[in-house]
Parts: sequence; C-alpha cells; structure tokens
Amino acid sequence: MTFIPSDWRFTPLRGKAPFLPDWQNKPQTFDQVDLSQHGIGLLLGPVSGGTAAIDFDGPEAWDFLRSKNISDAAKDRCPIWMSGKHFRCQMAVRIPEEYWDILSTKKLGPNKKLELRWTGCQSAIPPSPHPETGSYNWLYEPYPWNVEADISDELLELWLEACQKPAPQKVYQTTFPELSDDEKTRKVDELLSIIARNCPRPDYEDWLKIGFAVAKELGKADAIAMMRKHFGEEKSGEYDRLFSGHRSVASPTIGTLHHHAKKYEPDTILRSEVYARELRRIGRKYNIFLSN
Repeated sequence: MTFIPSDWRFTPLRGKAPFLPDWQNKPQTFDQVDLSQHGIGLLLGPVSGGTAAIDFDGPEAWDFLRSKNISDAAKDRCPIWMSGKHFRCQMAVRIPEEYWDILSTKKLGPNKKLELRWTGCQSAIPPSPHPETGSYNWLYEPYPWNVEADISDELLELWLEACQKPAPQKVYQTTFPELSDDEKTRKVDELLSIIARNCPRPDYEDWLKIGFAVAKELGKADAIAMMRKHFGEEKSGEYDRLFSGHRSVASPTIGTLHHHAKKYEPDTILRSEVYARELRRIGRKYNIFLSN
C-alpha cells in the first residue's frame, strides 16, 4: 500500500467532484474513504498540514515557469501524480506555516494553465478513477522522506506576488481630440506599433487590456486584424476567442494604449501630445475643428 502522510485529509469523490455537503469542513482520513465506491480527493491547505498542489495543465504551464526562470516547483523530490494526459501532472508540496494565511488559489500564465491550489480546493489522487484515461497514477509515490518537500523559494515568491491585492485598474483617458474613424484606426495602429516593437508579447493582463481597448475603438472585426498585425497569434483563432467575451461598456479605451506606448517611448508620445495641443489651440483661435 502507498504511504499516506498521517496529517493529510481527504474527501470522497464521484468522478473528480466532491459530493458531501460542506465537504471542505468535513475532512476524513484515508481509511475512512471507501475506495471501492469512490475516488479520493486530497484536501489542500492547513487542513492537510500546509500541503499545496501544483497543477500543470499542459505544456504552457511548464513554458510559463521557464519564462520566469523557475526550474523546480519543490526544493526536493516530492510526490507527483498524473492522469495519463500528456504534459499534465500535479505535485504535492509543503508551505511554511507563516504563509498559510496569505496564500489563496491562483491560476497563472497564458491561458491560466498553471494552478497553485490551496485552501478550499481538493485534488483527486491515485487510485481515483479518471473519466477519460481510466485512473490517476503515481509518477513519484509518497514516502516518509519526500512528503515534507517544501515549495521552492522561487515559486513561493511568484505565488506571494500573485496574492497581493491588485491596485485598482485606472482607465486612462486620451489626450487627443475626438477622431474620425480613419484617424482613430491610424492612431491605434501607431500606438500598437510603439508597444509591439518594445514588447512583442505583453504579459497576459496587459495583453487583455490592450486587446479590449482596440476592440472598443475599432470594433471586434477590425480589432482582430489589428492585433494579428502587431502581435500575431500563438494559436489559430486566439483573437476570435478573446473578443467573443468583450463587453464595450466597461472596456479600456485608446487612452490605455496611449499610456502603454508612452511608458516605452515617452519622447515619441510627447511629440504627439505637443502636436495635438497645438492643433487644439489653433482650432480654438480660428473657431475650426482640426485633428492630430
């Protein structure tokens, strides 16, 4: 029989889902779960001695950690289990007690494929059945010497950063006068050129804000073409899927694009701002309407 740490707690599963009412607050020992009838889910967080599950949901999760120069999820070899799907697995790591009240479950990286699972979550472990592959299996079984493996310092730091309360998102207002459709397309194209040559692939949150701002100003169809022009697609149909969820009412605007472009090339944007102010001054003086 596989070694099971004495402080791990569990809940029975149907498929991959808990079914007991208020299951988060009804922990069971391993022996209390009837494995002939149910799968078994490891309860995460302080209830299991500070055990977290690091869930890799495909190659994007591994690529994301490499992009952050993180080579290991744990300080030592830790228990790892798989569903049998390619590039997918979970790891059990311990969290130092001083961080228990700070952390919360987070999904990180492009398409949120890396999940750091904590209090309120459970993870199905072997020998639970899997609806597609048959069963979960251990890649590295738990042993007395590996179930105490701590999360790596680098991954813990990344997790702590993700748990910081985000600052309110400021919607930046453009300093330019009202633009015609053609002028607006030209201005969006100009701002995206500045952003793309300095940051060919923005991080996920900035990429969302930039894309939604373009959709707000140009409409979804033109936004898809404009974003493909400047940032390309990592997967076919990426921008169709992105803009299917766009809602114009609360969307960022061209001011957000202006803010990001100014962050990279302040001198270029300053020249545009001075030019725009001068045009407005001339327009007021002669009672005419001019655009930048």
